[in-house]
Amino acid sequence: MCPYNSKKIMQIHDNRHIAEYTSYDFKGMLEHKKVKSWLKSVSTFANTDGGSLFYGVSDEGEIVGLETHQEWNDKYLESFGLVTFDGKLTNAGLLFVDNCTVFQSRIFCTRWTGLYKDDAISSVEHRANLVLLLKYGMDFIKYYTMSGWVKMPNYRQNLPDYSDRAIFEGLVNHLIHQDYTVMPPSIT
Repeated sequence: MCPYNSKKIMQIHDNRHIAEYTSYDFKGMLEHKKVKSWLKSVSTFANTDGGSLFYGVSDEGEIVGLETHQEWNDKYLESFGLVTFDGKLTNAGLLFVDNCTVFQSRIFCTRWTGLYKDDAISSVEHRANLVLLLKYGMDFIKYYTMSGWVKMPNYRQNLPDYSDRAIFEGLVNHLIHQDYTVMPPSIT
C-alpha cells in the first residue's frame, strides 16, 4: 500500500502498482453464492503459469478489505464436494484428511537402473492424504533428478533435468486423475 495516497492502491516491491492481468486477479469479496466465479481463476492459474488471487481488492486495484463476517465455512467444503449437506465427509473429502483411511491413497516411488524395470536402486511406498502424497512424490523425484550446472561470469547456474514446475504438474495430474475406486492404485 502506498502511504502517501488518500486511496489504498495495491503495490508491490519498489512502489510499483499492480493491476489485473494474466498473473493477478482481484476479488472485492469472498463470493459465498458464486463460488465457481473464483474457482475459475484458480483453475486458470493452475492450468497456465500460475498466478495470485487477491481478496479485498477491487478490480481497479483499490484495497477495500473484507467484511469480518466473511470467512471460510462448510458451504465452501460442500461446493468442492468434500462434505455432504449434512456435514459428513464425502469420499473426495476423505482423500484430504490428516489420517487418510482410503487404502488407494498411496504412491509408489521407484528409481530404476536404466530404461527397463529390471533392478531397482531405490523404492519407497507412501500412504497418506493427497497433499502429503504430492510432497513425498516431489521430494523423491527432486532427490534423484540429476542437476548439472554452467559456470557464469559471477555465479553458477544450476540446470536440473526437469523443472520443479514440470514435476509438480505431472504429479498433480496423476493424483487428480487417479481412479481411487480401483484396486490396486495405478500411480507408480
